[in-house]
Amino acid sequence: MDTQLTALERDFERLKIELRPVEVEKKAVKVARLQEILPSWVEKPWMYVTPTDPDQFESWGSTWGDFLLEFAEFKAVHILNLLEARKEFPFSNRLIKKKLSMDQMQLVGQNLIDRDFGAWWDERKTRLRIYWKVLEEWSEIIYEWALQTGRELVSLFELANACEIWSSLPQAELQEILRRLVTRNLAEWVGKGEITIVFHF
Repeated sequence: MDTQLTALERDFERLKIELRPVEVEKKAVKVARLQEILPSWVEKPWMYVTPTDPDQFESWGSTWGDFLLEFAEFKAVHILNLLEARKEFPFSNRLIKKKLSMDQMQLVGQNLIDRDFGAWWDERKTRLRIYWKVLEEWSEIIYEWALQTGRELVSLFELANACEIWSSLPQAELQEILRRLVTRNLAEWVGKGEITIVFHF
């Protein structure tokens, strides 16, 4: 038994060593993708200071807001925890020893909300629903997915558990996407309640 355990342990260690380059490569790809969306202004200390001039404040909020939108898409998150996000680069920038405060993160979030790209998800304004794709786009993507995978019948449960980029959308929004597909005559309801549709291909 001890010999078997030792052999298993050796196999496990060997497997970890073999998988390490794959993990390193995945991290390198993520870093490269993050660098693609990073604007040059992340190295400017003044971008971490809230302007008092109304025009500059609007520009500052929009600039950070645009980046937050791209950041959420890069992370593939729909509801962003601002407390956690502000610990990450570039919101916390060790290179220039600057970081956005929670108040600043909320100002940036409010800028997205004012432009219809977001909504507060809690009363304390620590969680922000970010619309890096609108529901109409998601309905198109889900329709194409169903078409390509040959899924004629799809339930709300299946969408939430499909391990796809939309699976972590809030349930109410997934249900709204189903409604939109039905309204556009791309699908119809099946069974009781509005939880399952059959697609029209």
